Amino acid sequence: MVGKTFRRKLVRQGRNALTITLPSEWTKQNKLSQGCEVELTLSDVGLTIGTFQPEKNEIAVTLSTDNEKYISHVIRNMYYIGYTRISLTLRKKSINAISKVVSRCMGYEIVEQSNSHCIISMVSSPKEYATVEKRLFTLMQSFLRIVSDDMNKRDLDIQKTSDIVHNIIRYASYCRRLASDSGSCGKKESVLRNIIYLRISHIAGNVKYLIENMTKSDGTERKKTLDRTTEIFDMITSGFDQVYKGFFNHDPKAIESMYDITERCFDQLGRKTSYYLRDIVRSLEGVGAVVYVYALQKTSAGK
Repeated sequence: MVGKTFRRKLVRQGRNALTITLPSEWTKQNKLSQGCEVELTLSDVGLTIGTFQPEKNEIAVTLSTDNEKYISHVIRNMYYIGYTRISLTLRKKSINAISKVVSRCMGYEIVEQSNSHCIISMVSSPKEYATVEKRLFTLMQSFLRIVSDDMNKRDLDIQKTSDIVHNIIRYASYCRRLASDSGSCGKKESVLRNIIYLRISHIAGNVKYLIENMTKSDGTERKKTLDRTTEIFDMITSGFDQVYKGFFNHDPKAIESMYDITERCFDQLGRKTSYYLRDIVRSLEGVGAVVYVYALQKTSAGK
């Protein structure tokens, strides 16, 4: 159909819309019928109408290993970039690892399963992006306060900690999936948000490992560890409050306050301090730095 020119009259439809008919030769060639979508591209030279090919959100994968970490990374990354249906050919022993990672992917469920095959599908979509994102931050904020209170009471509960961390990771993963959707936010903002969600997950995971290590130690050693850790963890909790403020109020100064707090944390970290506690402080600084750039971007865009 190259070189053909068509002319159409505009027809009013409703109060503000103007419509045209499309050449039947073109619609037949592209197998278009009522209800099909077309793509309109507006440029300096005019308006172009073309066929619309929706991006496929299904994929088939063969898992040739039972390695749990490998399986987890494969499924989670397909989840992050938006696949709604994953057909897996697998080894019989792999199903436990698959079930475990699916439980961390909000909305995903195993809808079909056999010894050598399973299908993972997105069966539900939780609340809108802003609501899910706010829930992630409030969950993390309340989690740090709970752990801080437990430390001050000398009453650590690893099961409670594990359950909350599991939920935080589910929300963080779903936020990463939403941020990867180009329609949710711009490309730069999407990158920043993805890093923020990832680092929140990292902090939550390290808090869990910190509590696990402390609960495994004997009474005397646990008391010494708690004495060294409690004050620092109280400051970590205050530091994340500033991250929360910086993110939702688009306030770079809140992050400057957070860095004052983390500097005091490092002043108190001794050589015998847990690796996980030290890494939590580092990760708090890391997420703060990204929130700082995010806040600057937001305030600049608002001017």
